[in-house]
Amino acid sequence: DAGAVDAAPDAAVDASAPSGGHVYVVSQETGDLLAFSLDAKGNLGPQVAGSPFATGGLSAYSVTGNPAGTRVYAGVVGTGDGRVAAFKIDANSQVTGTQSGSPFSTGVNAPPTRLTVNPAGTRLYAVHQGTASGSIAVFALNAAGDVGALRPGSPFGTGTGTYAASINPAG
Repeated sequence: DAGAVDAAPDAAVDASAPSGGHVYVVSQETGDLLAFSLDAKGNLGPQVAGSPFATGGLSAYSVTGNPAGTRVYAGVVGTGDGRVAAFKIDANSQVTGTQSGSPFSTGVNAPPTRLTVNPAGTRLYAVHQGTASGSIAVFALNAAGDVGALRPGSPFGTGTGTYAASINPAG
């Protein structure tokens, strides 16, 4: 059972992709990233070889990809702290490993319930739902999609019950 399931954007879902692409989901129960194949028509196939992939977290709550299709990020919780696991994706949408240092602390003692990347692929936003107050941790992303440092002032308080975020497609 995949538990909490969120599909990540996959640039290789385009019909021109040799493999047809993949759908990435996370398991709240195991904390793993699972990858399923898609055919050229977008039909879901079996899990790909090597799936599930360990995130380094105890539970996983969210997943997203970068616009270039070179990274998939999973929002996980470790031993009390929120983290983001970063996976490298090749031209055929295959997971080739994790970014060195992954998973990265969000600076919040709660799981990231939603992740989103800005259209330029330069920022990763990790939303934390809090019973008293929520927050958003903002990471810099380099041109390859690697997770960098938390932005100054991050995490930013958002108020009670924050759960999700979206970014204007125009940036």
